[in-house]
Amino acid sequence: MTRRLYFDQNASAPLRPDAAAAMKSAEALCGNPSSVHAEGRAARAAIETARSTVLRSLDAADARLVWTSGATEADNLAILGRARAVETRSGERRLVTTAIEHSAVLGPARRLEASGWSVERVAPDREGRVDARALAEAASRGASLLSCMLASNEVGTVQDVAAVAARAGAPVHSDASQAVGRIPVSFRALGVGLMTLSSHKLGGPRGVGALLIRRDVDVEALFEGGEQEHGLRPGTESVAAIVGFAKAVESASTERIVASSKMAAIGARLRKLLGERLPDAEVVTPTMGALPNTLSVSFPGVDGRALVVALDIAGIAASVGSACASGSVEPSHVLLAMGRSAQAARATVRLSWGAECDMNDAEELVQRLQRCLESRVKEA
Repeated sequence: MTRRLYFDQNASAPLRPDAAAAMKSAEALCGNPSSVHAEGRAARAAIETARSTVLRSLDAADARLVWTSGATEADNLAILGRARAVETRSGERRLVTTAIEHSAVLGPARRLEASGWSVERVAPDREGRVDARALAEAASRGASLLSCMLASNEVGTVQDVAAVAARAGAPVHSDASQAVGRIPVSFRALGVGLMTLSSHKLGGPRGVGALLIRRDVDVEALFEGGEQEHGLRPGTESVAAIVGFAKAVESASTERIVASSKMAAIGARLRKLLGERLPDAEVVTPTMGALPNTLSVSFPGVDGRALVVALDIAGIAASVGSACASGSVEPSHVLLAMGRSAQAARATVRLSWGAECDMNDAEELVQRLQRCLESRVKEA
């Protein structure tokens, strides 16, 4: 049987063994974390230890941490929850964001726009980089929130969020789902007011995420039903998932330097092999200022979706972009915003890997990719 190669880690990373072990231990905690008896107190202690672990790992001692069901809920809580807080005190109803955000940010932005908010979406350059001064200038015209992702899930470009936050004059929210364990992430150093985290992007369990909130930033709950999570996220917490998530954050942060170096070496090898064997291919991901584990590659005249299917049959997991948009027939809004044509966007495939991959995997990937392209996966 053909050995499968997993090059879709920006969609979901394999569960870390230490996170799985932590979850298994936590499964014995049967109490409800809100209960006052011994079993409930033990579950609560596990959650609070996990909370402290994440805050310490991300240099966020001055932040509140709200556990969520994932990054999508965290993004919604950041944007819509901030909007509710602003509307309560009749503040400025204006949001500034970028044209390349994840749909979990752009969706809430559209909802605010439909309710009468002004929303400004700042475009990137051809490398997917949004000018920090342009964002800050847009926010300076009166904004209640500025939302700018830390690293692109599609093309890997890293934004200068610290520069944005230093100039914005408004609280900054940053979705850091793709960044932890791949580039340095310090809540304090970034200077943001809110930051979104995802568990399964860094080797934790699915179905859990978090929102970090600086203590001077007001956010209101989106749901009713309980006072859990600082009153911002009602409902009984998933103890085992939270414990596994915290272990994954701790391990990813501790191992980041070695892991990033290895992932970057694989990326450099892939760029070299693609240049030598598939000279028509265009690597969209910038050489500098990008995640070490991501390559967005365009193959002129090729249907990217058909190529992903062919790669799957050949034993390789890859994608055409965000997994959350995989059902859409429209070309990537990120690539279009970067100035690519619809045709070029449809010919683009995303490759993303982890530190467990090696140079042999890179070689095998390109060999199988060549064979798939030779079978003429042409544009539909």
